[in-house]
Amino acid sequence: MRCRESAVGRLYVNTVSNAAMLQIGDNREGNYLFSRVLAVQRSIASFGKDEFKFSSYHLFARPLPVAPAPSGPPVFFDSGSAPIEIGDIHITAVSAAAHVRIGSGGPDVGETRIVNIRNRIPGVVPRVKVDFD
Repeated sequence: MRCRESAVGRLYVNTVSNAAMLQIGDNREGNYLFSRVLAVQRSIASFGKDEFKFSSYHLFARPLPVAPAPSGPPVFFDSGSAPIEIGDIHITAVSAAAHVRIGSGGPDVGETRIVNIRNRIPGVVPRVKVDFD
């Protein structure tokens, strides 16, 4: 694949975060986007000994789903050295292993796995004690 010139008229992106990517132009290698999140919010501290290890949660050990191979005859597109021309783009947010690409490129893999633990007890105000010893 030959790299082409990319011309974008106007691009507004408010937020790109959490293993997300905004790419303008061709890419031969592809991208591997990755994000693992473990969030804990409690009124009273009660932590288990393996609670903060990703391996403690089945969600992080499961294999990623693989899309089935496309059916039908193989398709080949050849754009030669035609430039990539885009007018205006307005993107509010790209997050959590998402990818916005203007151009062609190699295979992409995006992974986001989230565990959110909230054990809030209604009416209980947490008391915070900090010990610096």
